[in-house]
Amino acid sequence: MAALVTDMEFAEDTEGRTPVAVFAFLRILLGAMWIYEAARGVPWAVPAAAAGILLLIGALTPLAAILGAVTALVVLQRAGPVEAWGNWVWLHWLVILMHLLVAGTRAGRVAGVDAWLAARRSRWPIQ
Repeated sequence: MAALVTDMEFAEDTEGRTPVAVFAFLRILLGAMWIYEAARGVPWAVPAAAAGILLLIGALTPLAAILGAVTALVVLQRAGPVEAWGNWVWLHWLVILMHLLVAGTRAGRVAGVDAWLAARRSRWPIQ
């Protein structure tokens, strides 16, 4: 457990510039958003719930973030530009961008199942 706290406080990406804990927090926010969408009973509830649960617990984080981005694209395409989450179309593109940021960083390596598995198995491929 102490290793997770150390990773959360001092984890950095491969370039050594961006704190990964920021992306881990973003991962949790995106997961909560998809859980809320799934609870509303929307037609895309199954992929939204899958992405939300995986992002919240930090399991298969890059794959879950890509699933969330694809789900957001489908929602945007099905609802149309005017009805998608109100009239704020840019919000959809922002959510898609946030998912891609989480997928491209080591957000799963901070306080999540991926971090736990990576600590136990040195060759765990998903970060």
